[in-house]
Amino acid sequence: MAYIQGYNNVQLAGIDIRTVNDISLYNLKNQCCVRLWGLSKFENNQDSRYQKFFSRTLERLNLYTEDLIKILFNENLNIDRLQASAIVSKILEKKQVKQEVINTNLPIRLANVLAKKEYLKALLIEREIDLDCYQVNKYLQLIPKDENFVDSNHYKRMTIYVKSFSYSDLREPGYRNRPVIGSKGASHQSQNLVAFPYKEAYLLATVDRVFWLLLEPYISDFAKVQLSEDEGYLEKYYISARKTLVPSIITVTLNGRWKANIPFSPHNEISSFVEAVEIIKSPLRESGIPKLRYSFKL
Repeated sequence: MAYIQGYNNVQLAGIDIRTVNDISLYNLKNQCCVRLWGLSKFENNQDSRYQKFFSRTLERLNLYTEDLIKILFNENLNIDRLQASAIVSKILEKKQVKQEVINTNLPIRLANVLAKKEYLKALLIEREIDLDCYQVNKYLQLIPKDENFVDSNHYKRMTIYVKSFSYSDLREPGYRNRPVIGSKGASHQSQNLVAFPYKEAYLLATVDRVFWLLLEPYISDFAKVQLSEDEGYLEKYYISARKTLVPSIITVTLNGRWKANIPFSPHNEISSFVEAVEIIKSPLRESGIPKLRYSFKL
């Protein structure tokens, strides 16, 4: 438009953009009006009341001179890494679709197992995570080739140890007295803990080893993979004649398809379930794992 004589360079959310300068804005306000079809030039014989009415929108405009959306990050955004991550996500989705087409001869259940393992393997590699850790590679290498395939829980699941938000000290007996097991042998729970051989007792639990390896950097403070010599564990903790204690869990879903439950527990001075959930949520949100969904259950 002829009334725009020049531009200023400013930023919006850290991105360079162009805005009209003060002279151009002055010309627009004083020589143009807004109609249904856009900007129009004032006519010399036009009544000033109509000019004022149709130029009201332009009169409200002010020069844009500073960035109104401040970046709240302490470090520079790595745009190349974000773009690369998006590209990898697309590749993973295409590879998943291709794999499903190739293996249409497999039953649906096994085709899903194959697609899951291929997706998880690609995701771990993209995030530069060691596949040999926790023997994850052994599990991922077991892929279905025919309908006789059986996925092995021995390779799929691993042991972790958690505490309870409801029972402060698992060394004390519940409904039944149970042995606390560790490097110092087995000792039954006791109300008198003065001479008890273990300073802490944990509940034995299992978890999907691939999901654990992927999420360990974000939740490792709230579960243990290995106990010290002063720590023991219980295989079961009875809260009634038939019921045993079940740990709190994070239900994690990847790519909208594959789900796993990850037990978690209090950490140091954090004994509140609500507080623990809020602390865990933050790193999960910032993990950058595509299509990650999660929920918590006490």
